[in-house]
Amino acid sequence: MIKNSLYLFFILSTLNFAQLLQPKLVLQQTNYDFGDIVQGETVSHIFVLSNSGGDLLSISNVTASCGCTAAAPEKKELAPGESTNLKVSFNSSGRRGKQNKTIRIYSNDPQNPEMLLTIAGNVILSGDDTGKSPIIYFPETQHDFGQVKEGEKVNYTFKFANKGSSNLIVKDIIILVS
Repeated sequence: MIKNSLYLFFILSTLNFAQLLQPKLVLQQTNYDFGDIVQGETVSHIFVLSNSGGDLLSISNVTASCGCTAAAPEKKELAPGESTNLKVSFNSSGRRGKQNKTIRIYSNDPQNPEMLLTIAGNVILSGDDTGKSPIIYFPETQHDFGQVKEGEKVNYTFKFANKGSSNLIVKDIIILVS
C-alpha cells in the first residue's frame, strides 16, 4: 500500500514538474477600451506578454481581425521569466461608431497555443462635423445571380440612400465578383 502511494506521488510530482518546464504565455491584460476616438486618428495600446514557464516561449504569429488593426511584439522569443511589449494600433479612418477588434497570439505554449486580446472604442466625428456628415445606407449589400451561362449578360441595380445631413459624393464604384 505504501509502495503504491509513493509510486502515485512520484508520478503526479513528475507530471507537475514537467508542466513547470514548459513555456507558459501570460497576458497581464486581455482587453482595452480606447473610449471615444476622433475619426481619422490612429490610437495605440501596449499589452505586456510574459513567459511564466520553465522553457523558451516562441511567438509564432500575431494576427488582427481587421486591416485597420496592427499588432507586433517587440520580441518573438522569451526566456523563462522574460516579458515583452505587444503594440496594438487601430486606425479609425473610414470607421464610425462602436468598434470591437480582436488580436490572436499564437505560441508554443502547450496549454494555450492561441490567446485572444480585444480592443474597443467608439469612433466619433470631430466636434465641428458632429451630425453634419453623409451616411451611406444600403438596404442590401449582395445579390445572387444564380447560374449564369457563359456569354449571358445579367444586370442588377443596388439601391442606396444618404441617411446623413450633408451631400454624399460617390467617388468610385468597385465591383467584386467571386
